[in-house]
Amino acid sequence: ADGVHSLLSFLGCQPLINNGIFRRAITLPIKNGDEIGLTRLRACMGFVSLRRSKNIVDLKLVEKVVQLHSVEFGPGAHKMVYDALFGTIRTAVEAIISEGADGAALKNYSSIFEKLLR
Repeated sequence: ADGVHSLLSFLGCQPLINNGIFRRAITLPIKNGDEIGLTRLRACMGFVSLRRSKNIVDLKLVEKVVQLHSVEFGPGAHKMVYDALFGTIRTAVEAIISEGADGAALKNYSSIFEKLLR
């Protein structure tokens, strides 16, 4: 809720730019588990935020262009590091996939993705 206070202060939403009023009206009730704090916070956010769908905005976006470039490493340290990482990641991914046919790869997709991004 304190991050919202900064936003409301920036927007100049009176009287909530006063930290004491914001704490009494929103922060403390939320911390104490009182529903009125969340109700007030939702009301504030409803006045300062816009919900727009793509249909309402009608944006004309530029077409996406995908370009793939192959990079060849010359002999040296970079090639050795790449080959070592590739081998390690391939082994880990194959192990995850072979663990079971019941979707083990899908359950561990974040681990696979993390390894690929190294």
